Amino acid sequence: MKSLIPHVLQQFMHLKVREGLARQTISIIQGILNKSLKQAVYPYKYINENPMQYVELLKEKDRKPTKDDIKIQSKENLRLLNEKVNEDHPFYLPFHIGFHCGVRVGELCGLEWKHINFDEMTVAIEQQLINKKITDENGKEYFKWVVATPKSKS
Repeated sequence: MKSLIPHVLQQFMHLKVREGLARQTISIIQGILNKSLKQAVYPYKYINENPMQYVELLKEKDRKPTKDDIKIQSKENLRLLNEKVNEDHPFYLPFHIGFHCGVRVGELCGLEWKHINFDEMTVAIEQQLINKKITDENGKEYFKWVVATPKSKS
């Protein structure tokens, strides 16, 4: 039991996150470990302190995506969308660029004509539009739309 040091427990919890276990499952594992080690401290006095108190969970974004996380549209849904978003629709161009190029909504909103090369038939994703939290000099927080670099390289 003395080999259960915070570093070992932290690695174990990170492994569970990267394996793609659901957040709820990881919380249950953490809770069981925490409660067990807490009892090992008191009343059983097997160890002097609970090493789980120093373990932090990875953020959800660090978790490896599972098959359940990936949503694939059926051919029928895509056909219906294609019918609804026809050439007269105001979102026709952004919809088709996003659909065929696989870009994020923020990246679509960051597109400018200079990013589109009609000769080479390419679209360069060089920026995205994000809603950024700003804190003014008085400490008041607000959100502002700003142009930023994309999450990944194009």
